[in-house]
Amino acid sequence: MQAADSEFYRRVLDMLEVDIDAGTFRRRQTKGGRQKGEMAGTLRTDGYMQISINDKGYLSHRVLVFMRDGVWPKCVDHINGIKSDNRSSNLRSVTISLNARNQRLGAANKTGIMGVRYRPARMSYDAYWIDANGKRRHKSFSCKKYGDLIAKSLASEYRRQMISGVNKCGAGYTKTHGSKRAPNYCEQAQHKCPKP
Repeated sequence: MQAADSEFYRRVLDMLEVDIDAGTFRRRQTKGGRQKGEMAGTLRTDGYMQISINDKGYLSHRVLVFMRDGVWPKCVDHINGIKSDNRSSNLRSVTISLNARNQRLGAANKTGIMGVRYRPARMSYDAYWIDANGKRRHKSFSCKKYGDLIAKSLASEYRRQMISGVNKCGAGYTKTHGSKRAPNYCEQAQHKCPKP
């Protein structure tokens, strides 16, 4: 751990009680209207928790992984896809490409299926995936040959099989990859988010 990182680590522990397993911070002292023992951090509009250290905002999950592992992560993946669920068991330090393998279905997706797109010029549905060697692959299913619904279904099933195959080689796609939006962790009854 570098000197600046060691100083940050000590500063966090001076200001806050850190429960890495639960993914929470509690204040060690009363300051600025905030009470000792109160949960620290706020829920941002993008769904992530944020904590203030030395009057600077940090994403809580990044601070927790730093406190747990002793190094700043390049990228942190919320395994279950819930951005405010900062339990240690739900956080993993990953590469950007591995984090993308836990990505939910994007709002711009027109087919409703991750990795499947309609190609009007070809009149086909194409399945896309990254193989075990990191190379982008695709396979087309013609609407003329199969009809629209069957071509889309075949492309979806083929991609699912390819993802399953590369996962056997350790690709790291999770069960939430391509699924619909996750509920906010605060919406779950067993968890209460700190009040701002």
